[in-house]
Amino acid sequence: MDPLIYVSRADTKKRPVVNERETEASLAGMGFRIVVPGTLPLSEQITIFRAARLVVGPHGAGLTNIAFCQRPTRVLELASTNYPNPCFARIAQTRGLEYYAERFGAGRATGNVHVQPWTIDIPRLEQRVRELMDDQ
Repeated sequence: MDPLIYVSRADTKKRPVVNERETEASLAGMGFRIVVPGTLPLSEQITIFRAARLVVGPHGAGLTNIAFCQRPTRVLELASTNYPNPCFARIAQTRGLEYYAERFGAGRATGNVHVQPWTIDIPRLEQRVRELMDDQ
């Protein structure tokens, strides 16, 4: 299957990643399969995540699929600095996965953080992904 997975948030308007298309293009160029879990049957989601060795994705419901990953899968959660939430770290810990996180600035938090857009620093992400790939 695809050992490198990027979990896209293309199917939601919550916590939008301003440059998600560029992020997807960058990671696709590094060999990642772009997955939008909400568009797939559960059985396919399970199959994809069971075979993954590195899962990268923004904080969101799609990352709950890491519950199907096998040891020693690595998980790199991407999130806005305005939205700290340890839930995926806990899922990864429970499953015995290697969990990492990168937080990216979203500017000053105003209003509902669930709709606040944020941007991924793609060069920083590429460097972190290369580090995680090289260590395997």
